[in-house]
Amino acid sequence: MASTCHGCGECRILDPAVRMCPSFRAHRGESASPRAQANLIRQIAVGRVDPRLWGSDAHRLLASLCVHCKLCQLECPSGVDVSSLMIEAKAAYVENHGLSPGDWVFSRLEMWARLASRFPIVANFLMSRRSARWMLERMLGVSRHRVLPRVRRTPFTRRAIRMGLARPQPHRPGPRVVYFLDVFANYYDHELAEAVVSVLRLAGVNVFVPSRQLSSGMASLTVGDIDHARDLALRNLRILGDAVRDGFTVVCSEPTAALMLRQEYTKLTDDLDAELVAQNTMDVGQYLLGLKLRGQLPEPDAPVPVRVGYHQPCHLRALEIGMPGFELLRTVPGIEAEFLNRGCSGMGGTYGLRRDQFLSSLRAGRELLKGLRDDSIEIGATECGACRMQMEQGVTKRTLHPVKLLGLGYGLQAPLRRRLKEPKPRHAMS
Repeated sequence: MASTCHGCGECRILDPAVRMCPSFRAHRGESASPRAQANLIRQIAVGRVDPRLWGSDAHRLLASLCVHCKLCQLECPSGVDVSSLMIEAKAAYVENHGLSPGDWVFSRLEMWARLASRFPIVANFLMSRRSARWMLERMLGVSRHRVLPRVRRTPFTRRAIRMGLARPQPHRPGPRVVYFLDVFANYYDHELAEAVVSVLRLAGVNVFVPSRQLSSGMASLTVGDIDHARDLALRNLRILGDAVRDGFTVVCSEPTAALMLRQEYTKLTDDLDAELVAQNTMDVGQYLLGLKLRGQLPEPDAPVPVRVGYHQPCHLRALEIGMPGFELLRTVPGIEAEFLNRGCSGMGGTYGLRRDQFLSSLRAGRELLKGLRDDSIEIGATECGACRMQMEQGVTKRTLHPVKLLGLGYGLQAPLRRRLKEPKPRHAMS
């Protein structure tokens, strides 16, 4: 079991839950706070509470309040990883009772995305129909009110084959990068994947996009499906480990994917490649900012006159690398970037997708949404695909990954530039 609360009492003085825990902000109950969750496990461990509570329905209900943002670990004076404790609690429940049908659905997000990508016209049409969304909510538990992205015809990994990116070519000159996509860029946001590849190539980087890569496994991990998350980790490590030994650095456009590779894979498995990959994984903004500091990233010269409200995702904050995407935005001429320091978006990965958690996710992120609606902000920006879904929920403003805006600064993606400030449908993603 992971380390538990030391009972130092500092959390009662600092009260970090009020300031940063999205679950506490949504429910306003002590049971939803990180200290309550950690202290319950501590009491079970020392025998003050019936140990049979571990893995029970009651404990699973408590653990389900955690969205695994990891902000509490940054605030805790003892450095307690409440997120990992709650994952262990969910895994204990799964071991005792099996995976519930609803959790199985969310654990296999990539499977559903892959299936939808085979029939994109049908899938996107159905996702726009109220009756189909009602059925989806009843059958799979996905809220009919949640704005969902449009699936693309094929995964970007297949396009990478046609682009000649699917084979490592370590003999080519320049820094070497293996691009780990995760689900959002691979199945939904090809513009993002194209922007990442184009900007890296502009800087003279040798880019490799493995065709057999899978999702990072965070969706499986957060429902306690440890076995499936471990299987995904091992299969990804076989690919990424070989690339790292060939001199490639792993870059991720999704902060959650970077967090999984850098922190969670080493907990899921004792495979030697896990530590190797963890030490050689970076957020793409962090990597590009490093190139800029070394004079290897050209200066953007195409003005992008727009006022941007930037949100720092929780998992990017958990990586403790600052705000590289925000720093890159400020290098693009014409962009006026404002940091919306309003805490978590409340989406919490799959948490905000669920029928019974949709409203609480909006309550958790209402401060961010309120800041985004300010008239001084024309578009939003964030690295996290899930946060983007929350930021585009019920508003007409678009939210983009910082690398997309950086690409506009290099004169790339002309179609995106033309519709940048155009209002999008309120109940659809851009």
